[in-house]
Amino acid sequence: MPRWPDRVQVIVNALAAKHPDLVQGDDEARRKLTGFFAEQCRFELGPAWGRKRYGGGPISADIICYKDHTMFIGWDTQLAGGVITQWPDSIDLSVDPEHKFIAVDPVDHLGSASPGPAPQPDLTYVLEQLKLIHSYQLAAREHLAEVHNLLKAHDSEKHPTLAGKFKLSYFGDTKFTLDPL
Repeated sequence: MPRWPDRVQVIVNALAAKHPDLVQGDDEARRKLTGFFAEQCRFELGPAWGRKRYGGGPISADIICYKDHTMFIGWDTQLAGGVITQWPDSIDLSVDPEHKFIAVDPVDHLGSASPGPAPQPDLTYVLEQLKLIHSYQLAAREHLAEVHNLLKAHDSEKHPTLAGKFKLSYFGDTKFTLDPL
């Protein structure tokens, strides 16, 4: 699983240093600090950043999340005893539908003049879909060649008129049959 971006670690460390009382506090204090982390990430890194809730319970006291069309993952920001995690491994939250993404407002807790540069989109999903479409296109070409060969081989003496409809299916091996009237 991916680790969080370096900028997230900088955000977490800076806000923890700014709010040491929350780092050492109870679950509500840790929940407030985690909210600051998520809001700053949302401010700097975009709307895919937020928090999570499990089922109908409270918002997590220590997990920030990233959710887009390809993944829903989270990271523990704090451990017991006031320990701030450093480049933790992610947790796949998509495996349990009880995990719910909670959007947060973009808030600048670090006093930046403006949000950071817009994140570059992850085009992995788009590229995978384009490859899939290309494979369908290649399969369609094979089917069209088969139809062309059938029509070319048509014996007009034996079958003077052909009727019927057919549909090209780009998904799988489709056989075509032309029936005489």
